[in-house]
Amino acid sequence: MGSVDFGPIFSPSAKPPQAAGQAQPAGPAAPVRPAVLLARPASAESAAPVLRSQGVRSVMMMQLASSPFEAAPVLEQAAILFANGSDLDARDALQAALQQGRMPPAAAREGWMLLFDLLENLGLRDEFDSAAVDFAVAFETSPPAFNDRSGVKDPMLETGGGQYVALKGVLDGSAARQLGELAAMSAHSRILRIEFGTIEAIAEAGCKLLFDHLRGLKKSGHNLVFSSVEHLLGLLNGAIETGRRTDPEVYWLLLLELYQFGQMQAAYEEAALNYCVTFEVSPPQWQEPARPAANTAPQGTVSLPVPQDAFYVKGTLRGESAALFGGMSTFCAGKSLAVIDLFDLRRIDVAAAGEFIDLITSWYLQGKEIEIRSPSPLIATLFVSMGFTEQARFTQRGA
Repeated sequence: MGSVDFGPIFSPSAKPPQAAGQAQPAGPAAPVRPAVLLARPASAESAAPVLRSQGVRSVMMMQLASSPFEAAPVLEQAAILFANGSDLDARDALQAALQQGRMPPAAAREGWMLLFDLLENLGLRDEFDSAAVDFAVAFETSPPAFNDRSGVKDPMLETGGGQYVALKGVLDGSAARQLGELAAMSAHSRILRIEFGTIEAIAEAGCKLLFDHLRGLKKSGHNLVFSSVEHLLGLLNGAIETGRRTDPEVYWLLLLELYQFGQMQAAYEEAALNYCVTFEVSPPQWQEPARPAANTAPQGTVSLPVPQDAFYVKGTLRGESAALFGGMSTFCAGKSLAVIDLFDLRRIDVAAAGEFIDLITSWYLQGKEIEIRSPSPLIATLFVSMGFTEQARFTQRGA
């Protein structure tokens, strides 16, 4: 899946733009105030077909430009309030500022995008529709279409019947309890669902447990439905390197097993060849599935090949997230371009955002090129309000 770069504003070599007529700082002791992201929605009609073709759940596609915080401090305030969980306070602050009508047009438009983002996260459809009418009148353009992000669920969990287990935290020996629950469920359900999106990091013991359980359930004829499998695939791919025999062999075996379950034959065959080269053994052979794909989506949803071009961050990040950021570092190690996809990151608090920025800054100082892909308006504004302007470029997913 590609990405669209909306200019050099946030490239490592670019400097934050100066407002017209603003004096240049005298030296390094006079830092430039961070720029804020200006979000402009594409029309729902033009964006929706592209997004549906990618399995994307929101039509709030943004372009990025710059606007000084001094013109509208409520933007920074709202982003921080949301990050800290004060959603209604953030909404009220934005609504009050927009009703006063005192912000410059560029800052006002940014404010509307933050408000739309908030209302989607709160699931407030009626308020969103009312705000959309006001936006259309004010800017004479189509507003974004509403997409309820208050309880976003992976479509893979929507198939009827079956039992569900979410693997959480570090996938290590402690996963035995959760996998034991899955085994118990298998006694009275032929369809089992496993959520991988909440795994923060992997370890050899946990991967061995998962591999053994998957092989056992496949042998017993159970139908497994995977959710967020791309997240676990990213962790596994980031932890191995062709020719490096010190990596746990089970990482390779689990990777191949997931590709087999997902009927991703091209990815399987490439990984099998690399596994053969690394361990000097005959590569495992692809097996044609005897039943429908284990991760078949329900009718009406889109099933896509798992992208391997980025580290995907999902859900909510609060407080210390060392395990997740450790996995991110592993995935991006050795890459000249590090791509972090935040499309499914709903919220990140200030503490976790600080850790994230520190990590990205360390890569930037090492000369790595960094792309932060598809942050929401609220998250992007939070990052920029914390001084995150030069270290990376922000992009949106493209066709």
